[in-house]
Parts: sequence; structure tokens; C-alpha cells
Amino acid sequence: MIAIFWYQHHRLFDRIAHVNTQLTIWNLVSLFAIVVIPFSTKLLSVGDGENSLGPVLYASTLLLWGAAFVLMALAARRSNLWRDGTAGNTSGDIIFGTATALSMFAVSIPIAFVNPSLAMLSWLLIPVVSALSDRIRSRVSLHQHDSH
Repeated sequence: MIAIFWYQHHRLFDRIAHVNTQLTIWNLVSLFAIVVIPFSTKLLSVGDGENSLGPVLYASTLLLWGAAFVLMALAARRSNLWRDGTAGNTSGDIIFGTATALSMFAVSIPIAFVNPSLAMLSWLLIPVVSALSDRIRSRVSLHQHDSH
């Protein structure tokens, strides 16, 4: 996960022309979440899959990162921080992709209080949910484009 988040972080900042205070604050929050990931990952192994603390903390950490990442994209859009030539739908793509990928972590938190192992297994659905939502978004986009 850390490698994926660092990669996304660098991709985002490759598109940023300049920073402001709001972007800096959300960037620090996202970096904090990345630093916490190893600790929350370690808690996943506590209790042989019967302790809800590990899955809840891990999912919460990833959600914190996702929220900060989405808020960075919003800050870039609101303050026009993008480099020239950056596609107009970049913020929307970042927000949609991040929210979709992390939605299963949000769903897993209440599941973890009932069955921590099932909560962790639910994370295996992330690629499926992401792929389905991308297909739906593409179809909606094509439909909207055809109707104009």
C-alpha cells in the first residue's frame, strides 16, 4: 500500500505548478497516514483474526490517506494549482478513483466489529468494485457525451 500511495502522491505533484497552505496541510495529513500504515498493518496480525482493532485501524488509516488525497485534489482545483496542459477532469478522476478504491475499506469497518476476518476478506473485492465503477463511469460519460 505504501508504494501505491507514494506513486499516487508523486503523480499528483507532477501535475501541480505551485502549492498553497491548504494543499500543504492536506499533503502533511496524507504523509502522516503513510507513516502510520506499518503500525496499523502490524495490528492486523494481533488476535488471530478475532481482534477488530487491527482491521478498524488499518481501514481508518487508509481512509485518512484517501480523504487527504481527495482534499489535495480539491485544493488544486479550487486554487487552480494545476500545471498548464493538465486535463480539466483530473480532479474528478482523482476523486472518483480514490473514493471508489477506498469504499470497501469504509464498508469493512462496521463488518470488523462483527467479524474481523470477514472485514479483511472484503478488501479482496476492491479491484472488482474499482473495475465495475470504472465501467459504469465510462458508460455514463459516453451516454452524456452522446446526448450533447
